[in-house]
Amino acid sequence: PSPADPVIPVVEDGAPVPALREIFALIAEHDLVLATGHSSSEEALILIRAAKAQGVQHILVTHPFGQHASTDQMRQMGSEGAIMELDWFAVTRGSDSIEDYAAAIREVGAEHFLISSDLGQAGNPIHTDGLRDFIRALRAAGTSPQEILRIRNPAGAICQRGEGDFHTDYAVVFSPVEKAMQLWPGYPDEVAMEMLSLKKTRCPGGTPRCTTVY
Repeated sequence: PSPADPVIPVVEDGAPVPALREIFALIAEHDLVLATGHSSSEEALILIRAAKAQGVQHILVTHPFGQHASTDQMRQMGSEGAIMELDWFAVTRGSDSIEDYAAAIREVGAEHFLISSDLGQAGNPIHTDGLRDFIRALRAAGTSPQEILRIRNPAGAICQRGEGDFHTDYAVVFSPVEKAMQLWPGYPDEVAMEMLSLKKTRCPGGTPRCTTVY
């Protein structure tokens, strides 16, 4: 990069730049998450496939709406196993639409997305307040409780407490900062968030970092 051209390319001639091979290898070796950053949607698809070929298991597409991803491109990203970020801050500042988010969840599948606040900056709300408002806005835009339960949680898997197994009585959003979670009990329409203590456990099948109430 230079003052005249400060952009650092990640894709050239349809392939990741050679320097990314080392980065992909390190991510795979240490079981880290690759985030695509502000790469274009076309570049993100190239990066996803190349990273997977080198053994990267966890890939996050950073706010695909900000990179103008089409529904077909988001379907491709999801089919490749990538998780796509929907961020609340972009909605509050008018860059993205909650209706477009709800449509993508419905058309692509909630399990391919996670929600993030992208908040916490000086003068902005804290993450948990943003996530609470985000869930309420998604419900108002027509996203069902079942779809919300399938959305990936930024802090780990979403699980629900049940008798002898896990069922869908609770949707939880974990706040690592507050060491607590927002609990949304009940169906079908009422959103009643409460702060509860939590303990860390494992989901059925061994998924780590799952939260459950006690």
